[in-house]
Amino acid sequence: MDVGNTEKGENPLSKIFGSSAPKDLATVASSDFERDLFKDGVYEFDFDKEVDRASEHYQSKKEWLRHPMWVGRAQEVLVDLVTSEQWELAWKQAFSGRIPKSWHIWHGPHHDFEEAGAKNVQLSPTLVNAGVSHDHHLVVNEAGKSQKLSPEQLGLVLGRDDIPPWNSNEIIAAQKAKGMISEEYEVAKAYAEKVRDLIRKAKSKRSKLPSPKPQLTTGNQEKG
Repeated sequence: MDVGNTEKGENPLSKIFGSSAPKDLATVASSDFERDLFKDGVYEFDFDKEVDRASEHYQSKKEWLRHPMWVGRAQEVLVDLVTSEQWELAWKQAFSGRIPKSWHIWHGPHHDFEEAGAKNVQLSPTLVNAGVSHDHHLVVNEAGKSQKLSPEQLGLVLGRDDIPPWNSNEIIAAQKAKGMISEEYEVAKAYAEKVRDLIRKAKSKRSKLPSPKPQLTTGNQEKG
């Protein structure tokens, strides 16, 4: 799988996850709830292992898309897949050593944000940033509904094209209920435009991926 110019120590989405990442709210004291999330340690990014995993996933999808039923949409699906995989790699690099070990799979943070919301616990800024920037929209949804966000954090959510509109609306409603004022919401919308531009540029670089050739799967035909 082509992951662009990703190399060890380099972050392909550094403009989002790096120096211009969403600004944190005032630091909150670590709660017993949050300390318990780290009982098994922290997630450490293994570059070679993660790239191998992403490559295998990409190749398996590429073979699956050879079926005539899907080949017409293959180009679109592969572009989205590469963008998603690159985002996930960038996310894991950015938060390596800073998030619970269980968060390497999406249902880990999803469960923890859901539980934090049920217990009315505000997690630390680092974990909230990890939640709203996660590649899986269900994690983003739970983080956005359960936690009080800064305008930039909300802007990151609103700027992404992979977050369903109903999820965005739920998150906006939750933030207004948590005290976000109209001026902060305007800042969020402005930040969202910057995020949309970054995502458009990232996807445009992947728009010329080769489509897999059609492959009939009847009988004992071999791949052409």
